[in-house]
Amino acid sequence: MKISITKPPIPILWLDTWCILEMAAALNSEDVPRKENVERILDKIISLTKNKRLICPEGDQDIEISVSNNLKIVERSREIQAQMSLGISLNIYVAVEHLQIQRMMKAVIEKRSEVEFLCKDIFADDPIRTIDRNDKFIVSVHIPQSQEQIDEQISVHKSIAQDWESLRQDARKNRKRYEETLAHEFKGAAEAITHVMTNIAAKTIHKLPISEKEYMQSVDIAGTPLAWWEHYSGKQDSLSEVLAFYSSVEYAQIPFVNVGTRLLAELVSGNEAVTPSDVMDIHHMSTVLPYASYIVADKRVRNRIEGRTKLLKDYPVKLLKWSEVLPLLESLDN
Repeated sequence: MKISITKPPIPILWLDTWCILEMAAALNSEDVPRKENVERILDKIISLTKNKRLICPEGDQDIEISVSNNLKIVERSREIQAQMSLGISLNIYVAVEHLQIQRMMKAVIEKRSEVEFLCKDIFADDPIRTIDRNDKFIVSVHIPQSQEQIDEQISVHKSIAQDWESLRQDARKNRKRYEETLAHEFKGAAEAITHVMTNIAAKTIHKLPISEKEYMQSVDIAGTPLAWWEHYSGKQDSLSEVLAFYSSVEYAQIPFVNVGTRLLAELVSGNEAVTPSDVMDIHHMSTVLPYASYIVADKRVRNRIEGRTKLLKDYPVKLLKWSEVLPLLESLDN
C-alpha cells in the first residue's frame, strides 16, 4: 500500500522538553548572555509564528515539566510554551496513535491502494485558524496535579523503562541484532492482543475471578481495536482479522507505529541503559518526526534517528543542536 504524509503548510519546529526547561532556567538566571540568547530565540519564534513562517506547538510535555522540583521553573516553562505556541497545541500522543491506526485500518478494510496521513491528526485545532484569531491573550490550561499524581507518573515511566531495560538485557544476552529485534517488536501489538484475550478466555472457562486491572487491560489492548474493526467493517467476532491487521505490513507502515517501533528496537538492542526519559522521547518522536521540519533533540535522540533506524531516509527532517536554534530562526526571518 502506498503511504503519503501531508505536512502542515507552515514548518514545525519541535523543541524537546529539556529545551523548554533550559529556556526557563536561562530567563530566571543572572547570566546575562545566556538570558539574552533565550530572549532572542523567544522573540524570533513568536514573530515567525505570527507571520506564518514557523510554528512551535505546545506538545504533550507537561508530565515531564511537572516533575521538576523547582516550581518557578515549572511555571516559567508553561508560560514559555504558551508564548511560543500562540495557542497552537498537539494532540496527546495516544490520540495521534489511535487516529492513525484507525485511518490505516479503514483503508485496509476498504482494500484501498493508498492511504494519506494528514497533518491535522496531530493538532488539537487548525494552527492557521489559531494564528488568524490573533487572540490578545493566550489561554493555556494546566490542571494542577497533586504530589501523589506526579509520583504515579514517575512510577509509570520507571516501570516502562525497567521493562524495556529487561528487553535490552535479554537482547544483549542472546546477541540479538537491531534487525532481529525490530522484526520482533513489530509483532508486539498482535502478541499483546493474543495474550490478554487468552488470559481472559482461560479465566472465564475455569470460572476464575478477573481483576479490574485485567479487565481494563483487555479493553484497552484488545477491546478497543476490535470495536474499531467492527465499526469500519460491520463484522463482529473479527479477532482473527484484527490479529492479521496488527501483524501486517500495512500496520507497520503507520507513521506513529513505524517511528516508535524502530526507535524502541534501536534502544533495546543498544549499549546504553534505558532511562525513564527515553519513554517520552519515543512518544514525542513518534508523534512529530513524520511531520516536523526542524527538531531540537539531545545527542542520544539524534544518534538514534541518524543511526541504525535510518529514519531520516523515510522522514526527512533537520536535526538541530541547541546552539543552532538562533541561527536557524534568523535565517528564516530574512
